[in-house]
Amino acid sequence: MPIAFEMRSADITYGPDAFKDKRGLQLSVLELQPEGIPPLVELYKNFDLDSQFQGLPPTEMDLRIAWLQGLLKSGIHMIALMKDGNIAGHAALMELPGGKSCEFIIVVVKEHRNNGIGMKLCKASKKWAKTLGYKSIWLNVSSSNSSAIYIYKKVGFRVLNSLKADFEMEVSL
Repeated sequence: MPIAFEMRSADITYGPDAFKDKRGLQLSVLELQPEGIPPLVELYKNFDLDSQFQGLPPTEMDLRIAWLQGLLKSGIHMIALMKDGNIAGHAALMELPGGKSCEFIIVVVKEHRNNGIGMKLCKASKKWAKTLGYKSIWLNVSSSNSSAIYIYKKVGFRVLNSLKADFEMEVSL
């Protein structure tokens, strides 16, 4: 039986924004459309569990699918789409209470990391969030994830709080 997914859409669409990563691979950053859900599900079905942060996505597959269903309903989503139709990265913006700020989640497939895809998704998400009227973007990152922290700082995020094992970061738009 196929898995049902509902998806929230933004009032203003984003992309496609074509670019080449550091290896010369052609990709596009664009808003996730319904036809992109099956490749996104595959991304999370094959997720490298060593990259989990705060238990997300869940280890157990049924819980992982339920988590993704909830994420798609509550957030707006961008993907880094490769020419072959596979997704190299996924970013989500979820509105926080009050409607002025949003939470940011980003995933780049392990074999595509350190090639500029995360940076491109961060910049595109920041641009899209500003266009949608948000005043800031908030995230939580493991304090040991130096590559992600470097990217976040490079696009303007600052550390708000240093918790035990992670940083709370924010960027004003």
